[in-house]
Amino acid sequence: MFRQVHHMGIVVDDLERAKSVLGKAWGLTVNRDRTPGDEGVLDPTMNARMLEFPLGQAFVRVFKPQDDASPMARFLKEKPGGGGFHVSLITDTPEYDVSRLLNQGIKFWLPPNKKDWDGKSPVYLDPATTGGVIVQVWPDDGYVVSPQYRGEGVFSKLHHCGLAARTAHEAVEFWVNSVGCSVDSRRAPLPDGRRTGRDFDPNIPASDPVQLFDFPVGQTEIEISVPLDGRSGTGRFVERFAGTQPFAIHHICPYADDVERACARLNESGMQQIGALPERRPGNPRVGWYHPRSILGVLMEIWHDVPFDV
Repeated sequence: MFRQVHHMGIVVDDLERAKSVLGKAWGLTVNRDRTPGDEGVLDPTMNARMLEFPLGQAFVRVFKPQDDASPMARFLKEKPGGGGFHVSLITDTPEYDVSRLLNQGIKFWLPPNKKDWDGKSPVYLDPATTGGVIVQVWPDDGYVVSPQYRGEGVFSKLHHCGLAARTAHEAVEFWVNSVGCSVDSRRAPLPDGRRTGRDFDPNIPASDPVQLFDFPVGQTEIEISVPLDGRSGTGRFVERFAGTQPFAIHHICPYADDVERACARLNESGMQQIGALPERRPGNPRVGWYHPRSILGVLMEIWHDVPFDV
């Protein structure tokens, strides 16, 4: 079964910009063991140069296409400036999990195909069969991040990969019934999940009412946001980027042990904050938001849990 999110893949048009955002602003460090050199390493499947930034047990991977015909190059044409491209899940039993998904009608997307796959290598799954989100299956390679690549401690882990969905039913159908994730029934019990965000008001940045579902995968979660008002930011996002598909990658969310420090660092680095941090309230998480135009084309959420006894 899937036991951890391995990485979120982000496509960019400028690797130096990616190093500035994830290195200088976020305080992460490029993993030089796995992605040496200023231009990183070549991902032959995508024909893209790639840099890897460890974040807790997971990674943020940034890719710059090397030609105009690759899937990531086509993505950049549709979304200039880049954005979230795929989610990669670690499995201890790759042949079992891939076979299980294939038996449900999910297909390979890029080489190798089913006939040529060795049962050990990472594979991409066809987004036409995975709800519109590109999912990669990553067989566990046992790699442990060296302490020298753990960054400056501004962010301690990848809290969740945020997806936006048209309906709650489609979210549960794919992530529970197909992938095999469980729902966090304490925070977002079925069938209604949990509601967050104010009623829509075009004059208030935080008025984005959504229905949330959390699917833990190891230290990270897949978080699904279902818009409750089509006029809201998430509602417009689903209309624009999900189209006729159930899902689209919506945001990336690292965890900050000191959320004020994290926001101050991002702001000093020129990142564009949306709204302001909420006041400290017992039991309520504190979250900050940053505009995608300053975060490599990806909406960014910062998460920090507040203990009940604060």
